[in-house]
Amino acid sequence: MDDFAAKTEGAGALRGVRPARQRRSRETQDKIVTAALAVFADRGFEGASTHEIAEVAGINQPLILYHFGSKERLWQAAAERILDRFLDGWRQRVEWLEGLGSAARLKIMLADFVTFTTEHPELFQFLIEANKRGDFQLSALVESRLRPYFEFICGEIEEAQSAGAMPPGNPAVLHYAMIGAGAALSALGTEFKMLTGVAADDPEVVEAQADAITRLFFPD
Repeated sequence: MDDFAAKTEGAGALRGVRPARQRRSRETQDKIVTAALAVFADRGFEGASTHEIAEVAGINQPLILYHFGSKERLWQAAAERILDRFLDGWRQRVEWLEGLGSAARLKIMLADFVTFTTEHPELFQFLIEANKRGDFQLSALVESRLRPYFEFICGEIEEAQSAGAMPPGNPAVLHYAMIGAGAALSALGTEFKMLTGVAADDPEVVEAQADAITRLFFPD
């Protein structure tokens, strides 16, 4: 084999190795963020340790610093992961519901929220812990991700109120009342099952919760 052929073969081998390494790197990052989200949701930022996160992820602790640099950046990545997962679905739903009235859109989005928080209880738990800190990290999330959602929902509530489809009141307060009602079983699922013998994520329970909340905020 001449030098040119050897070099060409070597370059081809390298091109095959790099995508594999990149794929493994992405898989490792995904494992770390998934584990971090669970641990941060359970223990908050201060109570979580990179050692515990590494154990949950099944990786060596130094890999966390290698991929994310610090616990703060890992927290940010976990926050963006769960919020983007929710908000991406919400944006798609908004597009699909174009042409419906505000009350009809809100009812469907409220049911979506109940379903999502039941399937992903870490969303509400994570935000509860983040609110306890209330630092610049939460401020960044509010401005980049939560404010657009908040302003859209409040606008929908105002339109529904004008049409007589929702009770009067501060739209922001109503919005958070809906959040609290929608995430209640997600947050108290263990207690609910102890009292009723039924899992909070049982499809019939989720449907009944969404229906009860809809009747509460849309009495007509």
